[in-house]
Parts: sequence; structure tokens; C-alpha cells
Amino acid sequence: MTSTHAEIDNIDRVKKGFEAFAASDMATLSALFDADARWRSEPTGILAGNYDGRDAIFAMFAQVGQETAGTFRSIPSTMAASGDKVFVQCDVTGDRKGRKGRRARFASPHYRGAHGRVARANRHRLVRAARTDR
Repeated sequence: MTSTHAEIDNIDRVKKGFEAFAASDMATLSALFDADARWRSEPTGILAGNYDGRDAIFAMFAQVGQETAGTFRSIPSTMAASGDKVFVQCDVTGDRKGRKGRRARFASPHYRGAHGRVARANRHRLVRAARTDR
């Protein structure tokens, strides 16, 4: 099975979003997220919950940065696309409240696009990885 140009473009947009998040580049993130985007997350940790609208999503991003004193990292390891959906598997780390963060693996199987922007994101924990600070 081969990817279409649209699927490759969608993967490139999501990669750009991860890079912008890592660099705290809100202008690029604003261009990539639809104003009415929705973020859905399973009920675990400080990322848990549902966020409606780009502003609510970005406020959650800011909260994560504050809670982890800037140590939060989300690094994509695998990406695949099907139509307007992009699946992302990423490794996530971060320290919080004086505790060394654990590495966890998450999947976001729904970066669904609307007019070239992220319109919906779902976040799910895949596996619990071993602590790296032992």
C-alpha cells in the first residue's frame, strides 16, 4: 500500500506540530490547529480530559509546561496516515513535583485534518515503560 500525496502532507503537518510544540512556537501551532479543534484524552495524569477549541488546547499545553517546569517532552517515534487521519506513536517524559518522570508511550490515532489543520486529536496510553531513573 502506498501513501497518497495528501497523506504525506498530513504527516508532514503533524511532524511540524510536534516540532513547534517542542520549540514553544505558538504561531506555528496556531496555524496548524483549527480554531474549533477538539482534544480528547483518556483519564490519566495532567493531560486527562476533553478540550474544545484551540485556546483550551493551548491552555492545557501551558499547564503541562508549568506542571513539569519545562521538562515535558513528547517525541514521535512512528507516524502513519490513512486519508485525513494521522496515527502518531510517541515517547513522553517529564518531571513533576520533584519526581523524576517516567517514560511512557502514547498513541494519537486521530489527528484528523480539516482544511489542512488539526481538527481533532485523541490521546491514548499504549504501554507503561520502565522507569529510567533506577
